[in-house]
Amino acid sequence: DTLGGVVEVLAYGVPVGLGSHVHWDRRLDARLAAALMGIQAIKGVEVGDGFELARVPGSQAHDEIVPTAEGVRRTSGRSGGTEGGLSTGELLRVRAAMKPI
Repeated sequence: DTLGGVVEVLAYGVPVGLGSHVHWDRRLDARLAAALMGIQAIKGVEVGDGFELARVPGSQAHDEIVPTAEGVRRTSGRSGGTEGGLSTGELLRVRAAMKPI
């Protein structure tokens, strides 16, 4: 028999502003999902806490933005380091589910 699984990709130090909030084909989250879905047997992609966020109200889904001495930061990583198609500068977190082959 065979096994599937979930792989998680963590990217540290991603600069702010990669991607596009205007062009659908340049959105960072869309490009990451397309690249992962292009791998044989990948059947699902999650950016941040995407699937969990589908079950909570908006007031619990968004990353709060707070000022710091270094600039603005988010208090959580629910969005997985992307927002509106752009990188936020926070930890980029993407998961892909692979079916058994």
